Amino acid sequence: MPDRAAIEAQQIKQQRRAIIDTLNIVYPDDAAYEVICGAFIEVEEHFIRRDLAYLIDKQYVAWVNPRRHAIWKGRHYKLTAKGTEIAQKIETDPALEPSASRLPEKRPARPTTIAGSDRT
Repeated sequence: MPDRAAIEAQQIKQQRRAIIDTLNIVYPDDAAYEVICGAFIEVEEHFIRRDLAYLIDKQYVAWVNPRRHAIWKGRHYKLTAKGTEIAQKIETDPALEPSASRLPEKRPARPTTIAGSDRT
């Protein structure tokens, strides 16, 4: 069973990927902060802010407001070319993809016995 930290890491990856996918829907246009938050009403705003800041640092998302000191609710975001490649799965980033170790393992097929037979 995965530990709590591994589960939280998976959730962070999924959320960041979901933000990229949301921005990809409106690409090449930008999206207002409120639109992004509205797409994730079940997620607390500080997590969305954290993930947007991370995606900006990775250069997948750009803050495109003409006013550089706009409050969060006045900001607009857009996918960069690099972010579009990630969204369209032309490029990959392990920090945004599900961990291979978290995927269900394939179990070998169990041999079946045919009733009244010694064949498997």
